[in-house]
Amino acid sequence: PKPEKPKAAKPPRDEMQALRNEARKSEERVTKLTDMIGKLDKILADQSLYLPGRAQEAQKWQHKHSEATHALTRAETLWVEALEKLEKAGGK
Repeated sequence: PKPEKPKAAKPPRDEMQALRNEARKSEERVTKLTDMIGKLDKILADQSLYLPGRAQEAQKWQHKHSEATHALTRAETLWVEALEKLEKAGGK
């Protein structure tokens, strides 16, 4: 008979819970930023924002949109990394 391969040891329960929490928090951050970008899109779609005299306000909202978009990209990366860590550890 073939010798049995040793099974990979599962991380302790506390470590698995921490990995799950990290993945959940990352997902919540992505959701929050997605919602924020949607609200900023609505603000930027308002044509009155681009009337003379409101250039500074429009620029402010465009800057916030840019920041949120960059933050979303980073949050998505962290979420994927968290899910990969969880998967490697054996927790789905």
